[in-house]
Amino acid sequence: MWNNLSGGQRRGTVSLGELDVTATLDLNRILGWEGGNLFLYGLGTHGGSPTALSGDAQGVSNIEAPDAVRLYEAWYEQLLLEDRFSVLAGLYSLDTEFNVVRAAGFFLQSSHGTGATLGLSGKNGPSIFPYTSPGVRLKWIPRPRLAFQLAVLDGVPGAPGHPHGTHILIRPNDGALLAAEAAYLWLNGSGVTHGSRWIRRQHASRLTEVPYRDRVALGAWRYTGSFPDLTAVKGNGQPVQRTGSAGLYAQAEGQIFQEPENPEQGLSVFAQIGFASGRVNRFTRYAGGGGVYQGIFPGRDEDQFGFSFAAAFNGEPYLEGQWRADHAEVNLEWTYLASVTSWFDLQGDVQYVINPDTDPSLGNALLVAVRIMVAF
Repeated sequence: MWNNLSGGQRRGTVSLGELDVTATLDLNRILGWEGGNLFLYGLGTHGGSPTALSGDAQGVSNIEAPDAVRLYEAWYEQLLLEDRFSVLAGLYSLDTEFNVVRAAGFFLQSSHGTGATLGLSGKNGPSIFPYTSPGVRLKWIPRPRLAFQLAVLDGVPGAPGHPHGTHILIRPNDGALLAAEAAYLWLNGSGVTHGSRWIRRQHASRLTEVPYRDRVALGAWRYTGSFPDLTAVKGNGQPVQRTGSAGLYAQAEGQIFQEPENPEQGLSVFAQIGFASGRVNRFTRYAGGGGVYQGIFPGRDEDQFGFSFAAAFNGEPYLEGQWRADHAEVNLEWTYLASVTSWFDLQGDVQYVINPDTDPSLGNALLVAVRIMVAF
């Protein structure tokens, strides 16, 4: 539930929700097919729009989406080379493995899931929540701490203009979205968990939870389709079409303080930057960062408190085409998650949006929210 106390588009309260249902099939146990996994993910979203209150561009809520029930992911993964190489194919969400900062995922603001330069790119966004594309992802771990991954996906997820239901359309003019990332990790302990098993080295499966302490990553992405130029027009007044849209991102995160009695408790920080080509993308630069402290209060070992910022900067071509616009939208977020039981969490959130949508006519927005999470 969200309430806009001041500024933005209008004051008011909205509620929204999300239901996630997943199923994982270990084909080695079922069929004796070693290294094979099948994953299905059903997604249901409903409710109002916090963005309609705040008027911001980045999105104050990372679960805001049109009312719909859809098949969100459906893919097959095959592990090879002693589980150091993985091939995944099917309906795939890029933001589960690319441009991901674990500590940033604690926050509700959307750019902490996928930075604004990538998250707000493309004709219908990249293949991330709530619309996904079919594609192929390769992941290779040549050394225990080093990982490389590459994805090729349909360039237009879903069906623009038709936000309800599942749409898997591969059209010739969609082009493709290419993404690549290299990451270096400092692992906690000597292994990782894969399902219920403990493995004494990093594992290439999407289903693996890697217990790292610190991580740095560098990524690049490119669409091969055509996009309208933000300022250049033809003689008939139509925008000039540019082939391709590309960007880069870098991120780092780590635990800078550990509680002596419990290494899982302490302060973790993160930073991320992103860049995108300015001729066809509104936001050409993004910067975000913050910190999360787990166990800040005695006796509340699982509770977390965090502060973050997310800044999206308009490119010069976009500003040239506007009568009046600010250079950047900045979101500040404070949030606290109380772990009530092993299956029930309660999270309170405050966000202050400076220059919503970079529109000078909108006042800075102050929003408060509460989120209830149940998992079983």
